[in-house]
Amino acid sequence: MLDIGVSLSVSKYKVIFAGPVGAGKTAAVRAVTDSKHLSTDAVVSDITSLRKTTTTVAMDYGVVSLSEHEQAHIYGTPGQERFDFMWDILLKGGDALVILLDNSRNNPYRDLKHYAEAFAGFIRPGNTVIGVTHCDKPGPVSLEAYRQWASDLGVTDDVFQVDARKKDDILFLITKALQPLRSQSMPTPDQPITTVPELPATTIEETAPPANYEAEERQTLNESVIGDVNALQGVAGVSLTNAMGELLHSNIHDEALNEFIAFLSGLTPSIEEEAGMGRIRRITLKSPQAENLTVFVENGQSLGILSMPKASIPALSQQVEDILQWV
Repeated sequence: MLDIGVSLSVSKYKVIFAGPVGAGKTAAVRAVTDSKHLSTDAVVSDITSLRKTTTTVAMDYGVVSLSEHEQAHIYGTPGQERFDFMWDILLKGGDALVILLDNSRNNPYRDLKHYAEAFAGFIRPGNTVIGVTHCDKPGPVSLEAYRQWASDLGVTDDVFQVDARKKDDILFLITKALQPLRSQSMPTPDQPITTVPELPATTIEETAPPANYEAEERQTLNESVIGDVNALQGVAGVSLTNAMGELLHSNIHDEALNEFIAFLSGLTPSIEEEAGMGRIRRITLKSPQAENLTVFVENGQSLGILSMPKASIPALSQQVEDILQWV
């Protein structure tokens, strides 16, 4: 007797996981794909080491079966901004986006806004969900605030608290993000569309955001932040001025340079208004021979950082951003 095998086609979906360093992208890929995953982690030697020992520099990858005839290919993007060239590469051919946000960071709204703008060309109605991680640690906002922010930014209303280490939580986000696309398929009796599993009930008490919390609030720079920035490798000096141009702190001995940093602080709002470029948070002036100057504009203050010529500006800027979010 001759047996004739029948090959059933498998629907394959591409799901992108994005979010800041430490939000749980690598853990999520590993959790949902068990041992069948690829990771491109590298040991960290910068400020990120305060939170984790390794960071993704290219991508995380894994495959998970959604049903007998459906597979989701999961790609985790690097969280550090200096590796953002990989984002466009990984987005090609993508079907859905999962944004993971770390609730323990100082300003998660900034993270959400950053990814909303970075992936604006990819986000479509129904193809994006947001998972909020690290809710066991003190955080500034509630899930309802995240939902309001995400809705205002035109991202999604689907925001859920998850544990990136739990397979059921991550599988829920994946199936939720793919639900509209999968529903377009015409199910047959022997090939049903798998429904979205119920997200496990949370045990974390959800609290309202503080009455004085604003989405655009910026952390006030203090001595602790200045000390951490000053200790970064490649930093030659730090200067802090307020919006009035008054020098609050400096170990940069060039008085003219301190005055220039204060000038940039006062000039930035005019540039934003005239150029229509949106909010300017960082200005970098590079010199081929002398030190480089990077100015971070934060809540009416300007943090000027003088760095050695050979210091990597993107790497240093990333470390400062992490200090502003974590310290």
